[in-house]
Amino acid sequence: MLSSLPPVYFYPVSLCYLICFSIILPFSFCSAPSLFTCPTLCTCYPSPPTASCQSHNLSRVPFPLPSSAQRLFLQNNHISEIGPGLFSPLTSVLWLFSNHISILHPGAFNGLENLEELDLGNNPKFPILQSDTFEGLKSLRSLHLYHCHINRLPSGLFRGLYSLRYLYLQNNRLTVLPDGLFRDLFNLTQLFLYGNLLQSLPAESFFGLSNLDRLLLHSNQLAVVSPGAFRGLKSLTMLYLFNNSLPTLPGDCLQPLTSLQFLRLNENPWHCDCSCRSLWRWFHSTPGVSSSPVTCNSPPPLKGRDLRFLVERDLRFCTSNISPRNGNLSDLAFPHKPSSFYIQGDPGAVLEAGEWENTIEEGGGSGQSASILTEKQYLYISFLLVLLSWEVNRYI
Repeated sequence: MLSSLPPVYFYPVSLCYLICFSIILPFSFCSAPSLFTCPTLCTCYPSPPTASCQSHNLSRVPFPLPSSAQRLFLQNNHISEIGPGLFSPLTSVLWLFSNHISILHPGAFNGLENLEELDLGNNPKFPILQSDTFEGLKSLRSLHLYHCHINRLPSGLFRGLYSLRYLYLQNNRLTVLPDGLFRDLFNLTQLFLYGNLLQSLPAESFFGLSNLDRLLLHSNQLAVVSPGAFRGLKSLTMLYLFNNSLPTLPGDCLQPLTSLQFLRLNENPWHCDCSCRSLWRWFHSTPGVSSSPVTCNSPPPLKGRDLRFLVERDLRFCTSNISPRNGNLSDLAFPHKPSSFYIQGDPGAVLEAGEWENTIEEGGGSGQSASILTEKQYLYISFLLVLLSWEVNRYI
């Protein structure tokens, strides 16, 4: 029946619908303020959806933030507490660096499955991290925890972060790296650990990092590096170990680094005796690696010379105490030069005029030095000492 009516009869009804829609529509947008409005003191942008709230002395995270925002910039404020439910699941970039974060509630980052970059750096009052702090962040590619005065990392902290590419842990107070800390980070390409308090690197310290390209360990307190410390780092091209406390470095620890291009070892107290021989040999077997100078700090005859350009004869001497086969003859030195050194061992070495020390190793196949003299040499030295003592007493 209605279909038989002329269209003119429907014009008033259509006009009424149009008027009502134009009045109701604005209120429907206002009914979802977190989706379309911007918090006070923040600036919002539509593409990509962004809420920029940095540098406003905010003491807490503004609430509610636009739920459509993919990028949240909250750096350079006074925010001290982060709790769950503050950020939208759509968030892909979250900057919270340079705040006063001291409380991180459990589940603070729960539900952020789209988060790709999280910057928590430069929060000097940062709380103790728990193993599940970053649990569920399966899309995270970049994690910044620099300059947070962190002194301990739980071994499970990075568990499940399979997408992580960049990890910034520099300028903290780390003294050790727990076993298996990086086990799940097989996609990590850059690891920044400089400016910490690390003193040693045990075997397989970086287990799991098969795609690591850059490892920065300078400005720590490293004095010991295990021969297996860098095992598995087949993709590493850059290794920085300068400004540490390394007197020596086993060449074996560098053997797995088949892709290495840049090595920095300067500003270490290198002791260029037989303990550096394996490192010297590594340099000569890998001439394509770009390296900083490796300046000898001791012994005195080699002080200031570059380890890389020494000849092997320079490194056949060892400068530690003697432990003879049948006794203890420590602190024995021979003044063949103004500076004298303790005698240890080197296969086939003999006493020669003008050489500052002599070394003998027993059992050449074991790879371990035995700080002993052969019986013949020990008797020869004893005879010389007795003769010297007799000559001295003669003139007294």
